[in-house]
Amino acid sequence: MKIINRFFIAFTFTVALFFSVNTYATINILFPKDNQTVAVSDIHIVGISDTDKNVVIEIDGEGYTKSLLPSFSRDGKKQYMLMSILKLDSGKNEITITQGDFQKTIVVDKVESPVVIEDWTEKLSSFHSSGSKKDVCKKCHKFQNIKDCVNCHKDKLLGKWVHKPVKEARCFKCHQRENEFKPAQPFSGTCLSCHN
Repeated sequence: MKIINRFFIAFTFTVALFFSVNTYATINILFPKDNQTVAVSDIHIVGISDTDKNVVIEIDGEGYTKSLLPSFSRDGKKQYMLMSILKLDSGKNEITITQGDFQKTIVVDKVESPVVIEDWTEKLSSFHSSGSKKDVCKKCHKFQNIKDCVNCHKDKLLGKWVHKPVKEARCFKCHQRENEFKPAQPFSGTCLSCHN
């Protein structure tokens, strides 16, 4: 009976250790969201992992191995960040992200005209007002000039008509840094400062 009990304890400990190691090494893909993201150009792949194990990103049958960047969470815990930019083909693009045993497939639709896109940033749970999402991006982006805006809002520069402040790289003429990059309220006042 003692042998069976020892075996059972050892077996239970081994199974618990196995599952705790495997669940620890999962990457959390922050962006893009499967079947929720429409793009007109390149797309960022952003994720956070508890391990520095390389990630393989596969698109259209071609795989790329990516190293993760060391980082820290708000509470000072060490973590690793995936940051990669992919070129998309027109139509549906299937992107598979693999780290160890973890695998996630995401479908992103690329369209030719920004006219058909609703502002997908609104679907990101108000990205600009979200501390945790913004903190991840602020590790590399400073949100101080148009280059930082264009990373996500490239569609605003495409098309037949482009808003003049955007064309002149003056996004902050309307979008206030201190107001989570929203125009001053009421919006009509902001618009009428030029369009009177």
